Amino acid sequence: MYLESRSDEEDQEVKILKGPENILKFYISRMGSIKKDVVCCYDYAGPIRIKETVPIWEADLEVDKRGVKIRFLTEIRNENLEYCKKMLKEIKHLEMRHSDGVRGNFTIHDRTELFLPMFVNKLEEPVKDALFCAQKEMVEAHLFIFESLWKNGIPAEDRLREIEEGIKPFFTEIVRDPIEIEKITLDLVKSASKEVQLMFSTANTFSKQEGAAVGNHRLLKLLSDKISKDSLEVRIILPAYSTDNLNPTEISTRYIRDRDNKLAIQYLDSDLQTAFSTIIVDRKFLLAVEYKDGVKDLGPKSRGIGTYSNSEATIMSYASIFDALWVRSELRQSK
Repeated sequence: MYLESRSDEEDQEVKILKGPENILKFYISRMGSIKKDVVCCYDYAGPIRIKETVPIWEADLEVDKRGVKIRFLTEIRNENLEYCKKMLKEIKHLEMRHSDGVRGNFTIHDRTELFLPMFVNKLEEPVKDALFCAQKEMVEAHLFIFESLWKNGIPAEDRLREIEEGIKPFFTEIVRDPIEIEKITLDLVKSASKEVQLMFSTANTFSKQEGAAVGNHRLLKLLSDKISKDSLEVRIILPAYSTDNLNPTEISTRYIRDRDNKLAIQYLDSDLQTAFSTIIVDRKFLLAVEYKDGVKDLGPKSRGIGTYSNSEATIMSYASIFDALWVRSELRQSK
């Protein structure tokens, strides 16, 4: 049996459902009236529950036969891999995306009604409670959550290749949190195996970087250590003149010791025509960060947005700019 609360208007209906059998019966009854589209947001257990609950699976196939579009967001991982593949194969109008650690567990039918079963990663337990809601505000709030997650989700096909073949899908992310930017910078330097290319937008940015903490390490010191231990090749481009009485040439020479020519710096005769400083690692990953040159140090207030990507086209675009500036600087110095 289920408990219900009803307002004067039908679209304000809310039901609190109790008991696995009642929940299943009610949910199946609602699936029969779906006309246009369904959006689903479930943790990794969702695909397993759907495929192993025969009435729901059969109802899904019937919905699919009516041409209803289904968007399904979940966390695809080894535990549910085969279930996700079966869903993609057998439900023709299904589009699936992956999101790390996704939570929520809800379904929205035709953008008008919300079904929210109460379970979180507990396959061994039946769904004992659920909420059905046709309140416009509740439905729209969950739609907003879904669309935000969906926009950043990874297509299921890419995620499947990543798991089965070890091929990481391309991504480009906008990072606004300065602490996260620091973490990504540190992780990128730690992961470098062959080469790192650094390009600082202004000499001031480089001068401040020498004293700025990145995680628990200073970026340049960490690079210097990597050169010594891992034979990493590092190339740095920066303007030669600073406006705050810091000498980038003097600072950089602290790191140009006998490194078997593994570290090289080229100086430009003017600042770059951009506010972004970039790091390219192994030509596989890029982080471009906006720095506010008027700020005294490279703390959180000095950073704007960052662009983090492993897109080959994006990386090659930045790498081409780096190479062109490098050659231009070499030619200028050879005259």
